[in-house]
Amino acid sequence: MLIPYGTDAPIYRLPWGTLSLIVANLFLFMIQDSLTPRSWYVLEFGNGLHPVQWVLSAFAHAHPGHLIGNMIFLFSFGIVVESMMKLQHFFMVYFAIAIIESVVTQTMMLGGSGGALGASGAIFGMMMVGCICAPDKNIKWLFCHFFFRQIASFEVPVLLVGLFYFLWDFGAAMFDSFSMSTPLLHSTGAIAGLAVGFGAYRLNWFELDGEDLVSRLRVLFGAPAEDTKQKTEPTPQKARRLKFGKLKNQLHLFDQYAQKRNYPLMLMKLKQISYDHPNHELDKKQLVSLIRQGTNQKDWSHVVSWMDEYLTRFESNATTIRLNKARIQTVALHSPRAAQTTLQAIEPSKLSVKQKQVYYQLLKLIRQQIVSGVMEVEQPIARASKAKRVTTAQCRGEAG
Repeated sequence: MLIPYGTDAPIYRLPWGTLSLIVANLFLFMIQDSLTPRSWYVLEFGNGLHPVQWVLSAFAHAHPGHLIGNMIFLFSFGIVVESMMKLQHFFMVYFAIAIIESVVTQTMMLGGSGGALGASGAIFGMMMVGCICAPDKNIKWLFCHFFFRQIASFEVPVLLVGLFYFLWDFGAAMFDSFSMSTPLLHSTGAIAGLAVGFGAYRLNWFELDGEDLVSRLRVLFGAPAEDTKQKTEPTPQKARRLKFGKLKNQLHLFDQYAQKRNYPLMLMKLKQISYDHPNHELDKKQLVSLIRQGTNQKDWSHVVSWMDEYLTRFESNATTIRLNKARIQTVALHSPRAAQTTLQAIEPSKLSVKQKQVYYQLLKLIRQQIVSGVMEVEQPIARASKAKRVTTAQCRGEAG
């Protein structure tokens, strides 16, 4: 079983639009049995055109499983689209898709019989809108195999998800000679979503940063970099939101690389964050992750610089950081006098028993190096701290 449960798209605010649509679906499901006749909320075939049905049928469902499945997909794809546009435009896009899909379906079936209900047509349309405005954003999935008792998670770009579902249902509808069926309803909603999505793009409803499908296709086919549609200067509020969303997405990726202990990618992402947001500083947990992974990779010059930054910004665990810094300066960098300076900031009487052992062992090793005439190794620290000190606010990626 595959279950979508979220996205890595930057969310600037609570997804009120998506949550409101889910609540509306739940509410109509609870009261639909009390609505008589059923023609209020079922999209009837062969009985003319009924505008009320165009809206209500997109919020009604046949049974709880039908409702739950649709709401899971609505949440996952709704928050992607909602993150790219204003709330009022989000609602307009959703209702436009639902109405167009219902009008087309009811018109096609004027000579037929039966009916349809459910939000899946509108959800397929929102999926296509997501392919237009955020093709590279990922949908997070859970894979549950109850027989083998296995659960795994993975991410797939919105564009690939949308293409897969559209081609799957369109192929099923074509195999069924385009007779009225669930795949045909899904395909109709998807086509309506493409039409509405490109219309919203032309109206500048999306808050884009050049990563939308249209811009990608223009680059792919060698079109001029300047788009032909009218450009408007972003408002200060919109510019701040775009910048914040980009930073949030970059920090999310940095945290993912830290969890996977992928130090080269952590440095690469840190370089991007520092270039795009030079005044941003990583939090304590992220800085500690850099120190740990840098230590594992023996990237001593960066590690010592990040330790200095930690000691400047944070008070907790300062003694542990200083002891580790002194150990690196003594054992790895052979800089006993620098290590001696680091240890001078530590009050021995406040150390634990284990920390005292480390402290006095380092003092002993430092004295031995000084007495034996070990020369201070200036190069690694000098380059990092004097010429071009590498911090989380000024990483230019020498190791990246």
